[in-house]
Amino acid sequence: LEEDKIWATDYGWRLPTEPLSPLNPRPPCDKESSRKLFPTCPFRNGDFEFFISPSADGQGYKEFEFNANVETRWNHGLGPAVMTLSFPRAYHDLHDKVELWLNNETNRDLARFAYSVTAEAPINSPSPCKRNSSWSVEAKVPIQYLLRNTTGEYPRDGIMWRHAFSRVQYHLRESRRSLGNYEPYHKTLIEMKQGHLDRNFVWPATYMYDIHMPDMWGVIVFSSNRPGELQQKDGFRSHPFKKKWRIFGTLSRIYHAQWAYQVDNGRTTFEIDDIRTSYSILSNKTLQSDFKKLKQVYAFYSVKERVWSEHCLEIKLVPDAQTGWKAWVKEPSIKSLWWTIDGWRRIESFASFPESSTNQFLSYRTDQIFERTLG
Repeated sequence: LEEDKIWATDYGWRLPTEPLSPLNPRPPCDKESSRKLFPTCPFRNGDFEFFISPSADGQGYKEFEFNANVETRWNHGLGPAVMTLSFPRAYHDLHDKVELWLNNETNRDLARFAYSVTAEAPINSPSPCKRNSSWSVEAKVPIQYLLRNTTGEYPRDGIMWRHAFSRVQYHLRESRRSLGNYEPYHKTLIEMKQGHLDRNFVWPATYMYDIHMPDMWGVIVFSSNRPGELQQKDGFRSHPFKKKWRIFGTLSRIYHAQWAYQVDNGRTTFEIDDIRTSYSILSNKTLQSDFKKLKQVYAFYSVKERVWSEHCLEIKLVPDAQTGWKAWVKEPSIKSLWWTIDGWRRIESFASFPESSTNQFLSYRTDQIFERTLG
């Protein structure tokens, strides 16, 4: 897996053209392509998506998309459009320079991947008689595939993974001139202002129009305890990420505040006061900024001012040759443990802060993550 590519394997969704390959890539899932192609990519119809990262920091995650095209008149009778994607890191941290291409040969890790989609009524119909109907999806995903090209750990007692869900929905109306005799439309003025025909219902909240925020996803805790017997201390014991969630939350806030500052000011800051001010704008419902308009942010969760104080946490912002910047965070009560987050949202821990100008943290190699071979 090359870092600048997203690996995609499709089930059900096949274009009625010659086979696809890296040399003959699939057309993009943009609106113009979707108008021309009758079997369209999953999220151009109402779909359900789930995301799983086998690591606590959300790096190296997999996405699965399913729509409800179960009728033979859709997708050339091949069934629901289904797509799985493998990300080295979040979309934004790939800097939007991503070549999305398709491997038509089933990945060996996905040999046991199975799914089922059922619908109670005709799909993609604007008729009011189907308002109480529903559709559902079930999937079985090999753990081997989830762990591929990640630093994640196999499930065992105390291990934590990240996950999220997204439901993409469209308002539909009848249209004889459109494929399927229906078309999506903006139902409200705010939808028209935002410019999105789709409405995304997500869990958990990411505070912006982007589900690809793995540092904000929910947490899966694997435990040997019986249901209902899990104590908080039991779920947080096996990995250093789980022991310092206050630090982890601070790292996430610093990342988003830095991102917002870069958009609003056209540069990176290394001043903690700038980061604190940037986050206060993000978390204030009454304040607007270029970043909040760009990412359609209503408001992030608020924190008390003391979380930025030296009495609570020691924070250092330094340049990073690979990603532009890196933040170092330490609790004053713990002398021998620093946590870092960089411009690619990667989180690490170190025994000490590098005081010399050689910057030991610059020796971090990205390929150490993606060259992992699973036994």
